Amino acid sequence: MDKDSLLSVVEANCGKTQGDYSDVSWAVFETALQEAESVLTDDNAIQEDIDNALVELETAIAGLYKESVIVLSGNLSKAYDGHEVTAAGIVAQTKEITGEVAYKFYTDKACTNEAAEVKNAGTYYVKAFGANANVENAQAESNVLSFTISPAALTIQGVTVEQKSEGKTLKAVVTAVEFGGLVPGENLVLETDYTATAVYNNEKASAVTKVTVTINLKESVINYVLPDNVWENNVILDKVEYPEGIWVEGIRDLTYTGAKQTLDIKVYDGE
Repeated sequence: MDKDSLLSVVEANCGKTQGDYSDVSWAVFETALQEAESVLTDDNAIQEDIDNALVELETAIAGLYKESVIVLSGNLSKAYDGHEVTAAGIVAQTKEITGEVAYKFYTDKACTNEAAEVKNAGTYYVKAFGANANVENAQAESNVLSFTISPAALTIQGVTVEQKSEGKTLKAVVTAVEFGGLVPGENLVLETDYTATAVYNNEKASAVTKVTVTINLKESVINYVLPDNVWENNVILDKVEYPEGIWVEGIRDLTYTGAKQTLDIKVYDGE
């Protein structure tokens, strides 16, 4: 029996260590090497066993390939700005990768739900894929990188309040709110995206009455947050309800100027 060729190949490769070789290719090599060594020590091995062991070992040696690696780093976290996130801020360190690295974004940590768009506030995950330079049609995957798009902070720049009378009661009604910090082209709609309630600090007629407006964003507004949802404003009461039988002739509406003013009116009791 001729074992010289098999012995030569075994001796030339038995000192190999896994190093950067992939787990899969290394396991195949170890199995073939152990089988070859077993045949070499088997006094009953026939030539066919020896030849088969040699073919298996040489095939396993030729199939050894280094592991391909993609390691991602970087921080894509930001406040909502209306722009879609791209992979421009990611650093990808690669080894044994051929061609371009492709990125995919997901909405779950397990990376099973691919995100159609990465723009709105929330937590996202990104993973990279690349072609293994050593194995045809084999693909390498990177680690998973997470990032957060936080809601943008709004400010209240102004509130428009109108008064409304119900019987003998004056009520303040919010008709508009001016927000600062909105992304250009976006707006919030009263009673659709937020609610606003207004309460007089003092409902008695006076030149200036302070009104406290409380604004709450609805749950559907995921891209914005309102740190201060209370706005205090001074408004002029331009309508006062009088008891039945009392009516007024003349100017009753004044604009507050800070200076003393005179009302030119006549009050009549009865018809």
